[in-house]
Amino acid sequence: MVPRPVSPGPAEPLLPRFYAGRSILITGATGFMGKVLVERLLSTCPEVGRLHLLMRDKKGHSPHKRLAQLKQSQVFDNVRARDPRQLDKLCVVSGDVSKPQ
Repeated sequence: MVPRPVSPGPAEPLLPRFYAGRSILITGATGFMGKVLVERLLSTCPEVGRLHLLMRDKKGHSPHKRLAQLKQSQVFDNVRARDPRQLDKLCVVSGDVSKPQ
């Protein structure tokens, strides 16, 4: 029988420390997985810098209008309840990766 290594106990989570003060560019933030990613970053990495969300015009809605709608999504209910200022870290980068430069 090989002895198991002893764990030193709970350590500080690596992700919050890694993302502290950093800005992140996220594509697909209005899709299901994108919303979940943004919510998890805001919830588990409170010191994260800005989250730059690449968004395009869609169905007559500007990226800024879409960001306002995104912030009202149910997925962010816990973020709004805990610290609504976290949502101020979301900012729009207008663009469409499917179009040539």
